[in-house]
This record gives sequence, structure tokens and C-alpha cells, in this order.
Amino acid sequence: FASLMEIEKLKQLLAQGAILLDVRTPEEFEDEAVPQSLNIPLDQLMYRVGELPTTTDIVVVCRSGNRSAMAINLLKQMGYNRLHDGVSWSYFM
Repeated sequence: FASLMEIEKLKQLLAQGAILLDVRTPEEFEDEAVPQSLNIPLDQLMYRVGELPTTTDIVVVCRSGNRSAMAINLLKQMGYNRLHDGVSWSYFM
């Protein structure tokens, strides 16, 4: 669960050029997604990590927050540190 204040802060980061990374499955993403979000499913993340810059803030979302938290842990292990857990993609619609 993210507070309204946290979501507003993340929306400001996105307005300033942060990447919105959606780690849901392609099927979930095709059903409905935030425009301009990048879909890299959690199970593909370690193979596609090169698509993400290390110098830009990344807001990670999924459906409920479980996969976004796992994605953040994985990205941290790979040296990323400008990561923010946006929990659910629906907060950014």
C-alpha cells in the first residue's frame, strides 16, 4: 500500500523523466497499462536489464506490489540504486 503523498511524489519524478517500469506479464500489460510505461516482465528482467539506464530514476509497478518489490531487489543486486516502488500500475492512470 502506498500513500497518496508517496504516489504524488512518484508522479513528480515521472514528470521529470523517470521511467515507469511495469513488471507484469505481457498479457496483463496488453489488457491495460499506463501510457509511456515500459513492460519488462519480472521473469525476463535479468535478461533485459540492459534496456534500463542506471542514471535515471525508475518507478517499478505491478498489480499489487509483490512483483515490483522482487524486481527492485533484483535490480539493486545488479547495481541499480535510483529505484522507487510504485506498487500498483493503477495508481498512475
